[in-house]
Amino acid sequence: MRKNTIICEFCGNEVRGDPYTIKVEGALLTVCSKCKQFGKIVEAPKKTVKISSSTSSSPSFRRRTQSVKGPTKKYVPRKPSGEKTLIDNYPSKIMSARNKMKMSRQDLAAKTGISTSQIASFESGKLKPTDNEAKKLERVLHISLFEDDIVDPEFLAKESTKKLTFGDVVEIKRR
Repeated sequence: MRKNTIICEFCGNEVRGDPYTIKVEGALLTVCSKCKQFGKIVEAPKKTVKISSSTSSSPSFRRRTQSVKGPTKKYVPRKPSGEKTLIDNYPSKIMSARNKMKMSRQDLAAKTGISTSQIASFESGKLKPTDNEAKKLERVLHISLFEDDIVDPEFLAKESTKKLTFGDVVEIKRR
């Protein structure tokens, strides 16, 4: 690999041409043109256009040159230290806990300050509760809706010369 190559942080391939900076769920990633579709483009490649200033009758030409930028701040991911994520079966857990306590959706809404329609959406799985809403539901229903993020030790133990990419970490859930 050449010294000044840029590796796509999404697919791990070498970036041909200029890299894109995209935002995926709050994370800034440097990606290739193929992977730019997976996030919102924050910074497109800089294209400097130079037009010939000759006085002859020859047509003007455009040449793409690389722009030189000063040092940029690189995104450094935080270590998942005790972070918690919402459990996958939160809809059934909320509904069963509410039914077990013989509470209507209106009663739960009154005790948590969350609207009845939102509670119905949580129970159907159409809407995920925010961390704040989930904590309110946990407190009132006496349940746990979060689980600790656990990193597979085998995954960490794998030695590789290739850098870890976003695509290596993400597990795509399909219904």
